[in-house]
Amino acid sequence: MFTVRQARLMSGNTQQDLANLLGISVHSYRRIEKRPGTATIQFARNFSRVIKLPIDKIFFGRHSTYRRYREK
Repeated sequence: MFTVRQARLMSGNTQQDLANLLGISVHSYRRIEKRPGTATIQFARNFSRVIKLPIDKIFFGRHSTYRRYREK
């Protein structure tokens, strides 16, 4: 399992690159990287698709929206 930051680094992208690819501001991206629990399900899916890593290999935090959705 990889953190959002580790996944980004493995993909070879900068924070600005991913913000552009995801259609969000670099400020918003940095906030999610710093506090991945704030990521939405849509962000998690898009992030996984853009970096080409299965969503279940990325750690978004124990209390993230994605984690709560997955546990249902």
